[in-house]
Amino acid sequence: MMIGLRCKLADEIKKLRFLIRKNGPCTLEDATKQVYDIYPSGEICGYFYLGTSKHYIEKKQTHVSKKKAFQLMSRLQEQVSKENQDGIIAVVCDGSSYELQIFYTDNRKTVIHGDIGGGTVDRYLMDFLKSVLF
Repeated sequence: MMIGLRCKLADEIKKLRFLIRKNGPCTLEDATKQVYDIYPSGEICGYFYLGTSKHYIEKKQTHVSKKKAFQLMSRLQEQVSKENQDGIIAVVCDGSSYELQIFYTDNRKTVIHGDIGGGTVDRYLMDFLKSVLF
């Protein structure tokens, strides 16, 4: 056991923010970005952006049970802790990349970057979002 390191638990998460960016061969005006905010209450908000605009072009909202949201957060927290120990680094040149921001109740934040289709974290989140939003 390591002294001084405090394990972040799923019940300490106050919000997940999952950003997906298209990195393909396109101009900035054609680029797309999707942002999903997931809260422990089960509220989920999806925002869709085009180009460099800071204003979303579409918004989707839904709600799942607190239990389902907690299960997702527990699974992600477990995977994020494992990946942080392994020191996994992903660099994306083409396709779609993601950024996962985990906001904790003590005002700390963890940020994970990766490639869509390249790992476990994005698979968990994409499967979850497809089951509730699409």
